[in-house]
Amino acid sequence: MFFSQNSWNLNRLLDSAKVNNSRLKSINQRVEKEILQGKSVLTPKTGASFMLGQYNSYYAWDNNLTISQSIPFPTLFREEKLLGEKKSESAKIDYTLGWLDLKTNIRLAFDSYQFSLAKIDLLKSQDSLLNEINKKVALQKELQEITKFDYSVIQTRQKVIQNQIDLNIQESENQKSVVQGLVQIDLSQHNILKEQYDIELIPIISDDPSIMASHPIISKYDLEILVLDQEKQVQKAKNSPEFTFSYFNQTLVGVQNVQGFDNSFDQSNRFQGIQLGVDFALFNKGYKNLLKVKDLEQKQLSFELENQTKEFESKIFQLKNQYMQYLGSIELYKNQILPESRLMEQEAKVAWQTGTISLLDFFQIREMTWKSEFEYLELIHDINQTAILYNWYVQK
Repeated sequence: MFFSQNSWNLNRLLDSAKVNNSRLKSINQRVEKEILQGKSVLTPKTGASFMLGQYNSYYAWDNNLTISQSIPFPTLFREEKLLGEKKSESAKIDYTLGWLDLKTNIRLAFDSYQFSLAKIDLLKSQDSLLNEINKKVALQKELQEITKFDYSVIQTRQKVIQNQIDLNIQESENQKSVVQGLVQIDLSQHNILKEQYDIELIPIISDDPSIMASHPIISKYDLEILVLDQEKQVQKAKNSPEFTFSYFNQTLVGVQNVQGFDNSFDQSNRFQGIQLGVDFALFNKGYKNLLKVKDLEQKQLSFELENQTKEFESKIFQLKNQYMQYLGSIELYKNQILPESRLMEQEAKVAWQTGTISLLDFFQIREMTWKSEFEYLELIHDINQTAILYNWYVQK
């Protein structure tokens, strides 16, 4: 099926939103950022010191150059990298959830837009029928075959309908604006395709727990618990000993005893060597408390995960039942209420035209049909909104 470049259907809007939405772009940047963050463990700066003076003898121009480097415990680099990878996975889940939320909101707004257009069509059909009736009652009024009151009822009703048309046109523009904000493109010069307003079906989903377990919100809790566990590993690595390596080069001007013999040294003679050092935490109470905090955070997330899972189960059950209730009502309207009311209206129209019933009697019967048609449209809107929300839970 081909569409004009200025016409946008739901799939085209969704495709564009996935590319243009700035929130999704922001989340996507986090994926790479977290990986780089994990590889960005900072090695301590290299230290260099120069000493000049009488550190060896009366000679005032002895000098010493020392270069030192501290190195964290080697496992820190590995643990930080693993933490970055897990946080990157968390960002990917955020992207999946962000896209699921965005897609759902666009579908809700798109359905409401189509609902407004369907109401406008129904109202215009009523307005058209009232125009036809008006032509007849205007002549009857001149001939004094109907009362001024009957005529005023028709005129007032038509003004109400025209006002409702204007309100629904404004509502459709509002929903178009909502879609534009979500997709983040300018739709002022474009049209959203008008579609046949019908029921959105939901997939037949079994009660397989893996469906709920794979939802990004649930997956996010599971991963955050793993992130906290990895943060504990990072803290353990940070609390491990650090090593210091130093190299020195210096003069020792004067007489030095070397293997039992006195030797004279000047500034052209330099001495060098290395030093090795280990830094370790003598007091670990703060470190142990920090690990306890991570343990408590993990327990807290576990309780939140359990609560979220129960809420999901309850909400899916409610939405599924609500959908089935709406579906039953729609079948009732489609198979009984609407056919019967339309048949009754046709018979009433013939009866009015033949003078068997009054204009007001026919008008009341026509109002009942209009009301049923509006209720049917509202049921479709309700069931579609329910289906879209249900699909958010089952990631469809």
